[in-house]
Amino acid sequence: MLPPLLRVAVLLSDSGLAFTSPAAGLLSNPSYGRALTFLSTAAPGRRKNERVSEAGEFVDFALQRGASWSRAEAARQSLGSELSYYGASVGAIRGTIRDVLRRHPDLSHDEVTALSSELWDVPVFERRLAAVVLLQSKAGMLKNSDLTRIEGFVRQARVAALVDPLAVDVVAPLLAGLEGQDRVHAERVLDRWAGEPDELLRRAAMLSRAGAQKGEFD
Repeated sequence: MLPPLLRVAVLLSDSGLAFTSPAAGLLSNPSYGRALTFLSTAAPGRRKNERVSEAGEFVDFALQRGASWSRAEAARQSLGSELSYYGASVGAIRGTIRDVLRRHPDLSHDEVTALSSELWDVPVFERRLAAVVLLQSKAGMLKNSDLTRIEGFVRQARVAALVDPLAVDVVAPLLAGLEGQDRVHAERVLDRWAGEPDELLRRAAMLSRAGAQKGEFD
């Protein structure tokens, strides 16, 4: 088995992406925060599913490969300094998730949700947005029980720019696809969110319900 860094270099090469050291250009840019530390700590201790960890490493390297100092600084100015930023574009994030799903078209529900958590666990905006895009892409396989994980994401999101797509593009289609007792349970969860002191959780409840209603009538 190749070491993680070499293995991801091979994955990037196979995908047609030129591989360069992710450390290049990062040390002097404060908007990247603790990016190098994240690279060394995201994978160890998460070897329950090698394929999920490989996919997570691939996403991280690809996002840093598409990093832009100016975009990172603009994002920090716009969204605040509670998160770190790579400066990858939304298009690059979506393209990276498409690449991962093409490489692993048979990811199970548990692998998709585990990968979303692995991406989310590191407080870098682009990683967390990639987790949202992943769940959005696989919204059809999500279950009522996944609301617990998503609630954790909302509580940790820190910015509406992550909460809004989570609510509109993930929770809303999940809610719209539920029936019977599953729908009743989900509605109770959203009722609880709506009564929380956390402003972003209340926002997520409102947007999720509005999006689900729109989806049901479209």
